[in-house]
Amino acid sequence: MAEALTLARPYARAAFSLARQGEQLEAWSRWLGFAAQVAQEPSVLRLNGDPRFGITQAVALYLPPDCEGESLFARFLGVLAEVTRLPLLAVIQLEFEQLKRIAEGSIEVCVSTAKPLSAEIQQRLCTALGHRYGRRVELHLSEDPDLIGGVRIEANGEVIDASAQGRLQRLAHALVQ
Repeated sequence: MAEALTLARPYARAAFSLARQGEQLEAWSRWLGFAAQVAQEPSVLRLNGDPRFGITQAVALYLPPDCEGESLFARFLGVLAEVTRLPLLAVIQLEFEQLKRIAEGSIEVCVSTAKPLSAEIQQRLCTALGHRYGRRVELHLSEDPDLIGGVRIEANGEVIDASAQGRLQRLAHALVQ
């Protein structure tokens, strides 16, 4: 994944720059989402690298229905096709979304808990994390019964593990040392 991210990052930055200049962040986000889904289709994956599958055909395949064939986005897809980077579209899209969140002053926070959180606790968690990161928080909740209790929070590459499972793992590690 690190290599794909390294390869995708400059394209995501270029896409973000083009979208921002054209004041089309939402449209590019939607178009990249569509193209990323196409890129993950097994039948499309087999086409990559096939010399019979040309750049024009690739652009037509990846281009969303609501995007014009002469648009900057279509040209962007053409560049990706030319340098055989279309398979990276899912990673490019994730990086683009990260840049978009930063520009909008928000942060994506993934919260895993053993049991569902009440609306009140979700709101308090959003407020506390908003103060910590100085941005608006987009909370993504998931349940993981293996956590036993507590919470595991991931944001901006930082992990806060306040789960019972995490504590037990740290205790086991300390006892081995």
